[in-house]
Amino acid sequence: MIKKFITVILATAVSVSALSVSAYANSAQMYWNGVDATGTMTSDKNCPITVEREVLTFDITEAPGNYYEDVSQIRDYKNSVTANYTFYNPADYKVTATLVFPFGKLPEYFYDRTDEVYQAEAEKYGVTLNGEKTETVLRHTLSTGYFDLERDLSRLKDEYREEYIYSPDLPVYKYTYKVSGLSAEKGDFTDAVLSVTKNGESALILEGMSGYRTTNADIRNTERGSVDVQNGDTVILWCLGDPENLELKWNLYDDGSWKTEVSGEIALTNTEEMSFEEFALQDYDPNSEISQTDWYNAMVDFLTEDRAGGICLRHEWEQDISGRLMRWYQYEMTLAPGERAENIVTAPVYPDIDTSYDPTLCDYTYLLSPAETWADFGQLDIVINTPFYIIDKDYNIDSFAALPFEKMDSDEGDKQRYFYSCEGLPEKDLVFTLCEKEIAVSSSSGANVLLIIGIAALAIPVILAIAAGIVGIILVRKKS
Repeated sequence: MIKKFITVILATAVSVSALSVSAYANSAQMYWNGVDATGTMTSDKNCPITVEREVLTFDITEAPGNYYEDVSQIRDYKNSVTANYTFYNPADYKVTATLVFPFGKLPEYFYDRTDEVYQAEAEKYGVTLNGEKTETVLRHTLSTGYFDLERDLSRLKDEYREEYIYSPDLPVYKYTYKVSGLSAEKGDFTDAVLSVTKNGESALILEGMSGYRTTNADIRNTERGSVDVQNGDTVILWCLGDPENLELKWNLYDDGSWKTEVSGEIALTNTEEMSFEEFALQDYDPNSEISQTDWYNAMVDFLTEDRAGGICLRHEWEQDISGRLMRWYQYEMTLAPGERAENIVTAPVYPDIDTSYDPTLCDYTYLLSPAETWADFGQLDIVINTPFYIIDKDYNIDSFAALPFEKMDSDEGDKQRYFYSCEGLPEKDLVFTLCEKEIAVSSSSGANVLLIIGIAALAIPVILAIAAGIVGIILVRKKS
């Protein structure tokens, strides 16, 4: 009887513990990605202009929410950074430099991404030279989720890029197939699998591709991609380059395992030919703010960014790449010999939001490495005006924020003022974490503490019950 009682108690404790762990593991989204900010750079490799001083001022007045759904909320967003540069021309000749400032990506928590939202967000930016607003040209390049100085700066071209096999006159073929004769019932999908063996340089795009595999046989690269089809469906295959070096074969399977073939037919019904330029510009809107050259080059970068040796069947494809573009302000600055100029750039800053801590943490990143494009860099001053506190998060302990920011008196009583100064550029980009309190506690730590307390609360009665049972047994035995 006592054994059964102990077994029941222990099973109950284990079950409750498991439920506690499960509840935490299946929690809602806790982390939202922001956008890394960066400053002005020059696109001229041999530009002699130097930066005598840069003052970075962050004005962070609000903790951003994790959901912005309309343009009015975006217009009301206030957190910003201002970069104030003092430029100097040490050369004995007049210098005209082309400057670029990347911007325009939206954070994950901006759910409304209409043209009106992009315009509202762009209105927050300002570029001035010597106190006057300067004329800028809007440029666009493909954005791959993070900023890389060498890669992204090289994508700004005033002419069509030629990369891999892609050139404006490269022939492109559009093959249209029709599906019929499937035995599957209406509503059930069949996997149409295309096997590709290639001997030359070309690329294939299978629209709607849902599966992909590759094999190597006889030193010939064979790739297979699939689409889900029903009777009457149309399948589109694009061939970019010479199709003579491709061997194409279709098979129909009952599911994604590609083991059991089914009856049916996928027949070629039409072939169209065009140039790569026509192909790349299919979804280009000449009335948009994007130049034709920038759109074409972004399409080339999109097609080549994940290309591996021998691979020709695209894993990802979009004809409309407008949502993948990063914008740049491009402007010129002319300095006479020995002349100085003040250039001020203001922009919003969007942190990563981490709600797995209490209070919520906001991680801000400002890329300092683009300033390496200048011939020389002097003093860097960083000022952070905020009602929040700079803290170190467990995985952020070696960040730039760990350097000695000095806390100074603020003109506003409800704000903190942090200051840091150095000569030249630090080795790392600027990263700092803000919080409403000086200490934040990880939710996982809190969950573990609660779990331990819960287990202890269950274990103590069990231990007492076992002890009481043992004492009872001993007393009974003594009496008998």
